[in-house]
Amino acid sequence: MTTTLESFQSLFNGSTKNKSYRTDSGKVHTIDWNVDGSRLASGSLDKSVVIFAYDGKGSMV
Repeated sequence: MTTTLESFQSLFNGSTKNKSYRTDSGKVHTIDWNVDGSRLASGSLDKSVVIFAYDGKGSMV
C-alpha cells in the first residue's frame, strides 16, 4: 500500500519528467526536501524560493 508521502515523492523519482509545475520565478537553481519529505523547496536564480506541499489528493499546492 502506497502512502500519501510515497505517492508525492514518486512524482520526483528517476530521471524522467513525470510532471511539471510552473511558478512566477526564474530558472530553478536548486531543490531540496524538508526533513520529513512532505515539502519540496526550489530556489531560483532570481533569488526567490517556492515551497511545494502535497495536498493528499495527487496535487501540489
